[in-house]
Amino acid sequence: MNYKKRYSTNRFSGEKSETVKNVNLKKLRFIRRMTLFAFFCISLRLFYVQVVQFKHYRGKADDYTRKKEVRFPIRGSILDRNNQELALSLSTYSCKILTNAVRDAKESAEVFSKCLNLDYGEVYKKISDKSRRFVYLKKQLLPEECRALDRLDTKQFKCLQKENTYRRFYPNKQLAQYVVGYMKSENPSSGIELCADEILSGAPVKQMRFRDALGNDVGSVIPIEKTEDAPHDVVVTIDKKVQYIAERELAEGMRVTRSKKGIVVVQEPFTGEILALACLPSYSPEDVQRDSKVLNNPAISHVFEPGSVFKAITFSALLEEGKLDIHEKVFCENGKWEFHKTRIISDHEKKGALTAQQVMEVSSNIGTAKLSLRLNKNSFYEYICMFGFNVPTGIFLPGESGGLLEEPKRWRLPTQPTLSFGQEIAVTAIQVLNAYSVLANGGVLMEPQILKEIRCSETDKVVWSGKPVRIRRVISAETCAVVTSLLESVVQRGTGIKAQVPGYRIAGKTGTAQKYEAALKRYSDTKYNALFCGFLPVEKARAVIVVVLDEPAGYDHTGGSVAGPIFARIAQKLMEYWNISPDGTYVEQKNKMARKQDYASAR
Repeated sequence: MNYKKRYSTNRFSGEKSETVKNVNLKKLRFIRRMTLFAFFCISLRLFYVQVVQFKHYRGKADDYTRKKEVRFPIRGSILDRNNQELALSLSTYSCKILTNAVRDAKESAEVFSKCLNLDYGEVYKKISDKSRRFVYLKKQLLPEECRALDRLDTKQFKCLQKENTYRRFYPNKQLAQYVVGYMKSENPSSGIELCADEILSGAPVKQMRFRDALGNDVGSVIPIEKTEDAPHDVVVTIDKKVQYIAERELAEGMRVTRSKKGIVVVQEPFTGEILALACLPSYSPEDVQRDSKVLNNPAISHVFEPGSVFKAITFSALLEEGKLDIHEKVFCENGKWEFHKTRIISDHEKKGALTAQQVMEVSSNIGTAKLSLRLNKNSFYEYICMFGFNVPTGIFLPGESGGLLEEPKRWRLPTQPTLSFGQEIAVTAIQVLNAYSVLANGGVLMEPQILKEIRCSETDKVVWSGKPVRIRRVISAETCAVVTSLLESVVQRGTGIKAQVPGYRIAGKTGTAQKYEAALKRYSDTKYNALFCGFLPVEKARAVIVVVLDEPAGYDHTGGSVAGPIFARIAQKLMEYWNISPDGTYVEQKNKMARKQDYASAR
């Protein structure tokens, strides 16, 4: 009995162990299969991620750790004809804040606003904006602002980063600013800075910048592609010392005459190169913020009636057409002439019969108007255009005006006689200057040149050199000689006597133009433009100079009295600077040393 029980128990326990064993085997097989399946799925996923989707995830990783950016190379410099710097770029920094790394926004905003002279509210608003990874508080920092940031505790302000950048610097401040131009923030707004922007800036460089896991720059940069369009330096025709002379004398003349505005332009007549272009008053960055129109260059954009300086054009046309003898006489109606009962033409002096030369010397409007009627109006119009009026001169500066002159078919009856002495035509200072250069160089119209050379900033190699551009012959050399003798007599014994420079032969013409008041539809009795344009030495002109004063105040507002002396002082200084003595030889060495001291402040 006991044997049976014992046998029965062993039998059932053996069966149970076999069952457990089978169950365990099944579990193990299941686990192994699931493990293999899981491994297969993981392998499949890894294959999908690392092979099939490799480019996608590599791109995501690159987007986080690498940053493609466009870097603009150092902007080229602007130099004068003697390689003196007029504009250059200096290394500076921009203040960058990582918004996620800002610990205390209020404290940080207070500190940064004091260091950078910014409004606290604006700084707080920027650094509190967590939707942006970083913000720029200020670009192109001043040296004192950089020093203020350097004194901050870097551990406390880990959010602060300084990026290397460049700041445009003008070492001569406002000297020749209407030529050089102005950079508003990082964008050129006027002058050579604007016209030659692509030349100065070159092509942007694409590069890759690496970042760490926190998004901070690690300083490693790899260029993506190279460009051959490197920045270039621009050399202008301006002579820094001549420019300084022009601006100094113009400022003094405006102070004495209490003029609202003033323009002086100096040109080399045989090449057309502009040696100085001065316009006053100058402007400041604050003026630009208030009104961007202050960037307009008055010498090429401001139009006005030229007045009696235009008589040289009228006499040139008459002489070229063979319709004038300078010794013949014309009756000047004792100072007042009623032209066809539609227009009264007046002179500032009552004169009777005058020779053509005397008409020019005393600047008789009546005599000039009568002589001009000998010309066919279409022929007169063509001569005016031949001298370069009514079209832009083509100078390489932005915003040039072509002036204004109606076509002959639209002229009224009094137009031709009044046009002969500079009314009913709008011109720019650069047009007047260029027209007188025709008389100074023997009858050829040249294109005004402001660019002299373009050089590679890295190698200093000249890649382009300017050459004189001859547009056309306007009048013969013989006509030029006669007109020059008339203009010389104006300075010797006529209205331009105050433009004399002792020892030098000067040819020039005065102009006093009434300003037209559109609201009253008549010429003003109190507002004038005063001009003088001339050249010297007459034997072989080295410089043509135009002086324009807008609304000089005082009893004597005529061009000969207010603009003539400015011309004389500039001409005198130029002859000394160029070592040209009255007899055409070089001045003594002691005068040369004195001149160096005189212009030391221009350097």
